[in-house]
Amino acid sequence: MKINQENNILKNLSGYGKLSVILGIISIISIQTVFITTAIIVGLLTFFYSRKTGNKSAAKWGIAGAILGLIGLLWGLAPI
Repeated sequence: MKINQENNILKNLSGYGKLSVILGIISIISIQTVFITTAIIVGLLTFFYSRKTGNKSAAKWGIAGAILGLIGLLWGLAPI
């Protein structure tokens, strides 16, 4: 039972990383604070937790989402 729970957590981490990438892309297209902050927070949380569990694929997705969120933030601050 414990092995199944750990496998589900690892699969969910990859899903959260992909979600942060999607939110990062949306944050670049439509400069809205909700998408930017969510992409950054979910991406960083996924990155750090997946590094702790050893899931390198989810860590890559998480850091990619966080970077896209930061690009969206900079894109939103560009007109200022």
